[in-house]
Amino acid sequence: MKSLLLAATLASASCFASAESSEVVDLASRPQVIQRTLVERPAGQPTGATLVLLMGANGQLGIFPNGSLRRDSHFLARVRGLFTARGPAVVLVDAPSDRGDLDGDFRETKNHAADPGAVIAYARKAFGQPVWLVGHSRGTHSAVTAAMRLAGDAAPEVIVLAAAMLDSSRFASSTAKPLQESGV
Repeated sequence: MKSLLLAATLASASCFASAESSEVVDLASRPQVIQRTLVERPAGQPTGATLVLLMGANGQLGIFPNGSLRRDSHFLARVRGLFTARGPAVVLVDAPSDRGDLDGDFRETKNHAADPGAVIAYARKAFGQPVWLVGHSRGTHSAVTAAMRLAGDAAPEVIVLAAAMLDSSRFASSTAKPLQESGV
């Protein structure tokens, strides 16, 4: 029984293995605005789509220059190793330099769409793969906004909406409206 438990523990731990390599990349997304990202590459050549991950809650990761995260409790930040372990490169997107967070209706604006757009264009050029934009919770607003407003190299091939907000939030005006009411 102990050997079975140990094998199960090792197998689950390997799912959360960190990327083979990671680097912080700062991109100019709008005039005088920097979009900080954490780019994680799998062991070997990246395969399949490149995943651009948009956080829920207030969108803040707090990516430090060494690649560590001030807020690593976001769901997509926690599971990124599961993705890289299967072959794709992963790009985590922080809140842009001109915003402390992504609260309110900012996620629905043209200015906000430009931020993931710069990341998508970078990811497409860096990895030569299709780009999937993955939003979780309030990050689904960012993904939908980007898909509706972006074109060409800045537009994603696919959007993935995980735990989309489809009902009013208990946080009232401090949060985005339900996705179907966003007006994007």
